[in-house]
Formats: sequence, structure tokens, C-alpha cells
Amino acid sequence: PVYVERELRGSSVLVGVTVGAFAVSAALLRPLAGRIGDTRGRRILVIGGSLIMGLSVLAYTLATSIPALIALRLVTGTGEAAMWVGAATAIQDMAPDDLRGEAASYFSVALYAGLAFGPLIGESLKDSSGFHAVWIFGGVCGLIACAFGFGTPKDVRREPQPFRLLHPAAIGPGAILLLGLLPFIGFATFIALYGPSIDISDVAPLLLLYGVLVLAIRVVGAKLPDQLGWTRASSGALVVLGIAGLLMGLWHASAGVWIAVVFLAGGMSLLFPALFSATVAGVP
Repeated sequence: PVYVERELRGSSVLVGVTVGAFAVSAALLRPLAGRIGDTRGRRILVIGGSLIMGLSVLAYTLATSIPALIALRLVTGTGEAAMWVGAATAIQDMAPDDLRGEAASYFSVALYAGLAFGPLIGESLKDSSGFHAVWIFGGVCGLIACAFGFGTPKDVRREPQPFRLLHPAAIGPGAILLLGLLPFIGFATFIALYGPSIDISDVAPLLLLYGVLVLAIRVVGAKLPDQLGWTRASSGALVVLGIAGLLMGLWHASAGVWIAVVFLAGGMSLLFPALFSATVAGVP
């Protein structure tokens, strides 16, 4: 967001479009990635997706206009679609049926470790060496992930099933997840631009607090999604996330954002593991 606004002179609308382009291609290609993972194995998705992500983020250093950056963000989204589907389903393949929520909680610790420490690294690199250093570091991380991807367990290729763009088992939990993610997406996309207006010049500590809280809650409470059941766990998470969104929208002060981050962390800690395990439980 900061790069688009300050370096490429983009409006807040273009900030949203550039950030969101990544999610558009990822969402459109995830059904196809799932099909490939079921028929050709998870490893190809993890390796190929990480490679695409790494190379496309390295190419951000060549983007001198917003359309070029949007195009590269779309490519990054395709890599994310493959890598995430491959890794997430490999974890579920290895987990016992009654511990899938716990497995998803532990797996997602990796994601939130990146959210916790990535902004601190990025801010430090930007301040010392400029934005290109940030893109190079991020791209290299993707290539390292590609190397680690060769450790993905080999699995038996399955007989192709009839292809459905939207599997019925995913529609309900997916719709809930979509709506539940909106408070966090708004926060993550615009907090770097909104922070200075409420006397928060450096938003990295906010993201660090969020990431650390999610890490702690998911490690300590990893069994909660399975113990509560997906309905109770996701319902409680949505209430907490709704409070977080209202705090950010109605309390225009730094204290409101700091408190909202605590609620965001609590809600997001339960939402994804509960809904993901519910989805997986509804398919062969």
C-alpha cells in the first residue's frame, strides 16, 4: 500500500485494486489447483506455486507503473493459489480425522509467524535500502519455500472425480469465511495509510502484536476448534471479529485500533481452523 501511494503516486482506490488483485487470481485458480492436487499430487503444487511466487515478487523490482504491478500481483496470486492448496491439503492428508482442526491450527502458525515478523523485516529493509530490497527479500523467501517444497510427502494419485468449480461442502463454510475475513482484510490493507492520521506512525508493532497473539492462541488453544465443534467455534469467532470491525470504524483513535487488534487476533485464531476442518470433513 505504501509503495503504491508514495512511489507510484496511486490513489487509495488503486491501493485497494493492487492489493486485491492478488486475491482475485488466487480465488479463481484455487479450484483448478485443488483438481491438480487431487489427481497429480500435492508436491507439484507446493513446488510450482512457491517458484511462481518467488519469481513474480522478484519482478516487482522491474515494475515502474501501477498496471505493471497489478499484472505481477495477479501472477503472485496464481502461485499462492497452488502453494496454499498443496500445503494445506497435504497437512490434512496426514492428520487423523478427529484432529483436523488442531492440525490446521498448527499449520497456520507458519502464516502468522510471517505476519508477525515480516512487517518488522520489511520496514527495516525499506528504511535502510529501499523498496527493492523488500521485494528481493520476499522473492528469495519464495524460492527458499520452493526448495523446502521437495520435502512435501509423496502421495498416491487419485482417480479423477467430476470437476465442480464450487464443491457443495465448501459453499457454506466458504461464505462464512469470506465475510469473517473482511475486518482483517480492511485492517491489513489500509492500516499503513490510516495509522499516521491517529498518531501511529509505525504500524509494524501493531502487526507484530496481532501475529504474536494469534501464534500464542493457536498454539495454546490448538485443540479448541475440535473441542468446541466448528459451529460454536466459528460463531464465537464471528462475534469477536464483528466487535473488532466496529471498534476500528467507530473509535477514531490509536487506543481503538490497539484494542481492535486484540479482538482481531482472537477471532482469526478460531475462524479458519474451524471452517477448514468443517469443509474437509464434508468431502471424501
